[in-house]
Order: sequence, then structure tokens, then C-alpha cells
Amino acid sequence: MTRQEREELAKGVCNFYEDAANKSVKTAVNYFKKQHIPERTIRYMLKKYLVHSTTEYLPRKGRPVKVVNQQLNRLVKTVNNKTSISQREIAKRYKVRQTTICRTLKKRTSAIIRKRRKAPTMESEDQEKELEKAAVNCTE
Repeated sequence: MTRQEREELAKGVCNFYEDAANKSVKTAVNYFKKQHIPERTIRYMLKKYLVHSTTEYLPRKGRPVKVVNQQLNRLVKTVNNKTSISQREIAKRYKVRQTTICRTLKKRTSAIIRKRRKAPTMESEDQEKELEKAAVNCTE
């Protein structure tokens, strides 16, 4: 069912509710159930009509997300399969900033963000011991 069809159905349900059903939700629901329309759909349309006094689709609250669900699924697969790819490279691919990728992975997924760790620094004495061990192993 397309959006336009849903809006037309909502108008029909609300008009029936106002005119024929004498503002009785139960009567309107029973009438449209006989036409094989789910009860939940009818009740949702009537509730929306009673709250907002309109059957049209209203704009949603808040700012839309930059990475939609379809992109998010691909992003998670990318992160899980290729651990060596950086967030900056991923950001270029999705045409957003690296911070957006990081925030999206933290808030909307359970993907593990791996950070590169520096190798521990060894003091000169430790390095000499390691070299001696390596030299002994090579001669044997």
C-alpha cells in the first residue's frame, strides 16, 4: 500500500467515524474489519486523527540521521570483516566525517572499535638481552 493509498484510507476511516459512526470508535472498527482492514491499522488512524485533528502525514521530529539503516548494515559488515580499514577511509566512502562514523558505531551498533596500540618501549638493557637471545638462537 502506497503512502497516498494509506492517506486516502485514513480519510475514509475518519469520515466514516465522524458521519456514519456518530464518533464511535467501536462501530468504525467493526465496519472496516468487515472490509478486511486490520483493526490495529484502523485504531492507529483514528488515534492519530483524534490527537492531531488531521489525517495527513506530519513531519517527523528531530534531525534525520546521516547514516541510514541500510548504510549502517554495510558499515557494520565492513568494520567486522576488515579490521585494518580506518574510520577515515570508511568516512570517505560514506561521504561523512570520521566523527560521525565513530559516533554511529558507538551508539547504534555493537561493533567493537579497535584502537591501534603502540608497542611497549624497551630500555637499552632489555634490547641487548633480546639481541643476545636472538644471536644464540641463530647460531644453534
